[in-house]
Amino acid sequence: VNRRHVTMLVEKRELESAQAGTQKEYGEDLVVFERNGADIKNKMLGNFTFMYSALYTCASELMHARYRNSSRWIILLCDGDDSGGGRSEAGCRELLRSCCGELNLVIISVGSDVTRGCVLQSFADAISHEGGVGKYIAAFQEQDENQLQDAFAQVEESLLLVGGGQTEAGCS
Repeated sequence: VNRRHVTMLVEKRELESAQAGTQKEYGEDLVVFERNGADIKNKMLGNFTFMYSALYTCASELMHARYRNSSRWIILLCDGDDSGGGRSEAGCRELLRSCCGELNLVIISVGSDVTRGCVLQSFADAISHEGGVGKYIAAFQEQDENQLQDAFAQVEESLLLVGGGQTEAGCS
């Protein structure tokens, strides 16, 4: 974790800027989908969170044999919500349990309106019960710089404690 990058995200409100205006307008880049039969003009694009699908895909990918000799970590920064995407919380939990301690997961949810905190905790628990590092961190006040810095400090601590990992490129 590069503390300067975290500070920039918090102080310059880059997360808020990136999320502003997620509603996409119908444009030339979507014409190909319309030509293939998609009704783009009547679809609302943007501001969806496919958290379960993203977590499932990342965990599945990291469990491939080509990563056998690597430290397998997922750091999930989220708003705590899933708005569809095709995967269920039960399916994610089952996959995480099947990782047999070979996967580590740290989840940071940001915001006071997180509705699935118990689900996120159950994902972390599924990992830790199998022998991996599973941690859920809630930063309820997204405006509180100290909460966000503390959350990322906990991620850094987890990475350092397990396997003596490095947290910045070029560090040894």
